Amino acid sequence: MKYIISIFALFFTGCGGLKQSQQSNAESNDLVYKQYLQFQDYMLFGIGDKDMAIENLFKSAEAGCGEAQIELGGCYAYRPDLIGREKPNIDSAIIWWCKAAEQNEWMAQRNLAYYYADKQDWEQANYWLKQAKRNGYKDKELQNRINRNLQ
Repeated sequence: MKYIISIFALFFTGCGGLKQSQQSNAESNDLVYKQYLQFQDYMLFGIGDKDMAIENLFKSAEAGCGEAQIELGGCYAYRPDLIGREKPNIDSAIIWWCKAAEQNEWMAQRNLAYYYADKQDWEQANYWLKQAKRNGYKDKELQNRINRNLQ
């Protein structure tokens, strides 16, 4: 009987730990998203400190925020000056867009589709456009361009 009570105690303790872990995870995700929003506040409204905003963008992207990963990829590709770089680094942009695309972020998938279409890698362009479509994105012009070149 003592053995059974110990198992029940262990089971219930374990479940409580899981609930606490889930709560900590939610709080962590909230913090990550708040960091991303601080970057957005700076970019859109000039609210806050630029260096802190950029630092928060990196932190939130590294912590797995898909929207921040898309933004950071865009900075590497199109606005390297915002993140203290002298010139674009498309390889870094692709890395961040892939991380966001793995989270089903259609904007990252669209960016990858356009990147591969520009490189004339039609198979990859088609793959990423299909992924973006599954997540609600539509682009007949790009699809027609890909279809013409896949034949």
